[in-house]
Amino acid sequence: MHLHIDCQFGLAGDMLLAALVDAGADGEGILRTLGEIIPDPFGFSCRRVSRKGVTALLAEVTWPDSPSPDREEAPNDEPAGGHRQGIPSGGPHRHLADLLALLEKGSLPARASARAERIFRLLAEAEAAVHGSSPDKVHFHEISGIDTAVDVIGGCLALEHLEIDSVSASLLTAGSGMVMCEHGIFPVPAPATLEILKRFNIPWRSGGDGERATPTGVAILAGLAESFGPSPGLTVLRIGYGAGRREFPDVPNLLRIIVGKAIPVSGEGESHGSPRRGHTIIAESVSEVVPVPPMLPGDKIPEGDRVVELRFAVDDMTPESLAHLGEKCLAAGALDFYILPAVMKKGRPGHEVTLLAPAGQAEPVADVVWKESTTFGMRVSERSRLTLARDFRTVTVLGQPIRIKLGWLAGKLIRRQPEYGDCQAAALAVGESLNLVFVLASRAAEEIDV
Repeated sequence: MHLHIDCQFGLAGDMLLAALVDAGADGEGILRTLGEIIPDPFGFSCRRVSRKGVTALLAEVTWPDSPSPDREEAPNDEPAGGHRQGIPSGGPHRHLADLLALLEKGSLPARASARAERIFRLLAEAEAAVHGSSPDKVHFHEISGIDTAVDVIGGCLALEHLEIDSVSASLLTAGSGMVMCEHGIFPVPAPATLEILKRFNIPWRSGGDGERATPTGVAILAGLAESFGPSPGLTVLRIGYGAGRREFPDVPNLLRIIVGKAIPVSGEGESHGSPRRGHTIIAESVSEVVPVPPMLPGDKIPEGDRVVELRFAVDDMTPESLAHLGEKCLAAGALDFYILPAVMKKGRPGHEVTLLAPAGQAEPVADVVWKESTTFGMRVSERSRLTLARDFRTVTVLGQPIRIKLGWLAGKLIRRQPEYGDCQAAALAVGESLNLVFVLASRAAEEIDV
């Protein structure tokens, strides 16, 4: 089964767990298993709430002396999922070794244990990077409490109940404004959240007041999702809604998940199959592959893929500000961004900037240009594109996940390209050269069985 996480309104660990239970995971079974492995007394329950008229489950974790969960709305300074970023959220403080020890108790399925361990480790690495410590020594905040252990381990158990083999996610909304952390006030995304987004090259956008994506939620996303963007082709079997505690004025505080069967690729059966034992692939994401016929001389460019092109020239922006502009435009939904050197009408050196965006995203991308650049005007035109059909697989290199982009022409695989951002993150994580990681990833890509 494939899981698509629709996190356009935000994401927290308790919201994902609630959505999985709403989609059919055995909440009582999850509670029994958690009771076997978590030594501290705690309570876990789900109840029905409404967010902007949509019914959803709200997950609540309690422990001795915890605040009463009877209220439906949390204070306005509480993040989307109900956790207080940077403030211990329940139970004794723990280190990474304490959390990993929980996974050795009881009878956790092997895949659930491996997924939970990966999430705990990458969250520990992010916290360590923020605090200038090591993952084993860092004093955790967000993952200190019982509730986060429940969110992570319970979510991984729910994935097993629903037989989830692959995961994708939409563009993440992180929120905006400021958030209270243990060491003071920081802008959203919070430091640990931003570190995870950077390390795993996760696309995100700001939007809405307050923190709408917690470190635990984003760590779960980084540990599970193999691709980001629109949902792959699915036959939908289950839908689940998980609620956050706050009511937002602009959007429903909901996380939606979709569980289904991937649409067969090029008529070759129901899926690409599961990873082989001992193979370098650790997870696969099957996307719909649309055959692209080869073009012959004189053929007309198809009208199916239309984009909006925005172009402008400037001679008063620094390289740093141009790079910042590109990052902001891509986060706003631009498909491509590139810069060419130019000689302006007064003979001054400058740059010509070109952006491509889907028609529905042209306006927010243009809004970024107005706010982040110095231009007074843009040339706008509609273009047709020829693109290869594509999907992603994930391989592991030196213990690090790296996505491989596959390109298809007329149903035939012709490209196997490691993602640069993943290779860069892996090289930094293990202390090896980017060139070595890229070479190893390219070799692993050639072994992918399609």
